[in-house]
Parts: sequence; structure tokens; C-alpha cells
Amino acid sequence: MRVTQLQHLHVIPASVKHTRTALESSPVNPRIDDELGRLVRGLSATRHGGVSLVSGSGACDLAGWIIDGMDMTCRLVVHHEADVDASVVKSAFNNDLRVTTHQQPFIEFLDDVNSHQFAIVVMAPPILTLENLRRVTQAVGDGGALVLQEPDVSALGNLDGLSEFCLLHESDSAIVVVKRPESNRPYRRGGRRRGRE
Repeated sequence: MRVTQLQHLHVIPASVKHTRTALESSPVNPRIDDELGRLVRGLSATRHGGVSLVSGSGACDLAGWIIDGMDMTCRLVVHHEADVDASVVKSAFNNDLRVTTHQQPFIEFLDDVNSHQFAIVVMAPPILTLENLRRVTQAVGDGGALVLQEPDVSALGNLDGLSEFCLLHESDSAIVVVKRPESNRPYRRGGRRRGRE
């Protein structure tokens, strides 16, 4: 009974179907696991007015899922390194004004956006390296989510750069961590009252 009640949540959204059709023969769009797609769609639905970043293989497919969860005030930045006409990628998203695409080497892209804070960052191979991970963690805003698609934990080491994050989800296809807000310094709210013993 529960499965039939939740069946509508497992349907692939129109935005994903459109993206997959538009970029079917493109090198920019390897398909990602639908389970991961549902996860990032759910995350994007909780980030009202937030800016999300998706980069790496499967970025365009993941973007379709994120778009389905976004409200009208959200924005999405899709980064890819493949040599594909930007207008083809943009049209895959129905020329959605909330979506910006960037085609450039990842390190240059990080330099260009180093002053931005993102609500969600999705990184996938081949972008997902230890050095890139260290730089990207700085771009995740407080309370923001970092999704590491198909992480090779042995190549990333012990993930020391994620000490300010807490684990939300872990599977073979992804690790999702959320950045803790900065702690306020403890301060004393009042002093001792005089005249009382």
C-alpha cells in the first residue's frame, strides 16, 4: 500500500526528460542514478532563494532534477568542461532564466566564483579531486549541502576538509554533507548581583 501511495514521487520529472532528450548524443550528459536525482531535487526544494552549483559528468542530467525542485527565486549554475555549444546546453533547460551555464576549465571557474556562497554544490568525476574539494568547501554557505557524486574515497584521502560538515546521506552513488553554521563565541549574559549572599 505504501509503494502505491508514493508512486508519483518516483516519476521522472518533465525537466529531466527534456534535458535527456535534448542532449541525448552530447558528451555533456551522461545519465545519473535516478535515486541521486531524487535526492538533489529534494535538497533544492528546501533551499528557497538559494543558488546551486553542479559540475562534472552528469551535470546537465542532475540540473534537470534540481530545476524540478527549485522555486522561482532560486538560481542554478551549471558548469561543464566539454566542448559543446553553450546554446545547445542552455536550450536543454528550455532557456530557463534561472539557469546559467559556464564552459571553462574548473580551476578557472572556481577563481571566477570564489566570492560566492552556494546553497547546494554537486561535484562529480572528473571534477572531484582532493584539491578541488578543498576549494569547493569554501564555496558552500552555512547550512549548505555538498553532494559528492561517485566519490572515490581512497583518492580523496580521509576527507579532512569536511570537518566542518555533518553527514546527511551516504551510499555507493553519493555522499551528502551539510555545512554547520559558524558557532558564536560564548559570552556571559549577565554579572553577579551585588548585595546578595
